[in-house]
Amino acid sequence: MCGRITLPRTQEIVEETGLKFEQEHMPAHINVPPTLKIPLITNTKPDHLQYFTWSLIPPFSKTGKPDFKMSTFNATIERLEESQMWKPLLGKRHCVIITSGFYEWQYEDPIKKKNSKPHLIKAKNSKFTYMAGLWSVWTDRETGEMVPSCTLITLPANSLMAQIHNTKGRMPAFLTEETAKIWLDQELSYDERKKQALNPVPDEFLDAYPIIKVGDEEEYSKLMEIC
Repeated sequence: MCGRITLPRTQEIVEETGLKFEQEHMPAHINVPPTLKIPLITNTKPDHLQYFTWSLIPPFSKTGKPDFKMSTFNATIERLEESQMWKPLLGKRHCVIITSGFYEWQYEDPIKKKNSKPHLIKAKNSKFTYMAGLWSVWTDRETGEMVPSCTLITLPANSLMAQIHNTKGRMPAFLTEETAKIWLDQELSYDERKKQALNPVPDEFLDAYPIIKVGDEEEYSKLMEIC
């Protein structure tokens, strides 16, 4: 699964990608949990950078806020076509989440989940680490307020990630710049996009670095320089 990500500055994303962004710029963030806003591109506005709440808010929500009783920050690929949460979004509301990387914990004792060691993981030789997701917009029926939100798709881990995420063996659906375009391409069917874009990346696609403490800014900066 993926429960903590790192984000680049808005200015950095805009300069690197050429995406349009007309709101207040956001700073870099080294430890982002679900429920905060994260940068992404949607299939309906592929030339705009947007920030959505990370944890998809279902249409039946009464508050318009993430529900901690429901785990909607990740969507497993195996359930995309079965779940009534995800199925209506397939082929209609795809997004590409833009990160600097993410954290995953490796356990010395994966059965008892003891003595965990966090790792910073990112795409090798790439400015950003792109991940496939789905998005939706919750609307308050009384006020008309609209709250956009998203979820991150996860896949079975490759061999590198299976060693690190040694409790559940999952990883985000990583995208390259090319597969990101495919995932957002509304001219293609969902099945075509899934077949071409949602595939486990090889081990050599990723860099993984053990760290002492998630959120340690000095250590994070050093690791990002190495990466």
